[in-house]
Amino acid sequence: MRAALLTLAFTALAAAADDATTTVGFFGGGKWENTNDDESAPTIPFYTSVAASVVDVNAVETVLAISCLEGAATESCSIKDPWTMTQGISSFSWYAEYTAFNRNPPVTATLDYNCAYQNYTLSATCTYSMSYSGSSDGAETSTSYSTETSWASVSTYAALEVTGGVEKFNEPEATETPEGGAGFAGPMQAMVTAAPVLAAGLLGML
Repeated sequence: MRAALLTLAFTALAAAADDATTTVGFFGGGKWENTNDDESAPTIPFYTSVAASVVDVNAVETVLAISCLEGAATESCSIKDPWTMTQGISSFSWYAEYTAFNRNPPVTATLDYNCAYQNYTLSATCTYSMSYSGSSDGAETSTSYSTETSWASVSTYAALEVTGGVEKFNEPEATETPEGGAGFAGPMQAMVTAAPVLAAGLLGML
């Protein structure tokens, strides 16, 4: 199964008219290919009705929780428990559990995506793993796989709306470095001019 993963590099791109919301870019990128080329494997759906809430932000990393917009139709977003994204100065992670409706019957899938890089656009090495489980005709089924890849450069970004906890970007903690960490003016602020940002929702895996 081929999988195109977005790049996440959190940065405040533009504040909305309502200062309770803003838009951030997120880091990712590259093309993944499962050696089994199993087209029946669960895919991450294309969700357009999503928004994030700021869980924590400091000079080293920004943590977001991603959920469906209130009132979103199931076909445009189906997230039971919020997805967690963490953007660091030299790392990025994305953990998500969701229902993969491309399986019959649908199964519960888990995505774990982790990257380390020299900076936001250079020398990224990422690991990607997925597992899923479910039942069909009373029989339990499960599988998992993982892969790793690297890129000399990464410059693809997409936009994500933040509707909760926006005020945390302006609190003193947003520019403070936790004990034992080495940071600067926050991952999001650092990426303002790093690369062009695509106006898109969470892009699914293809």
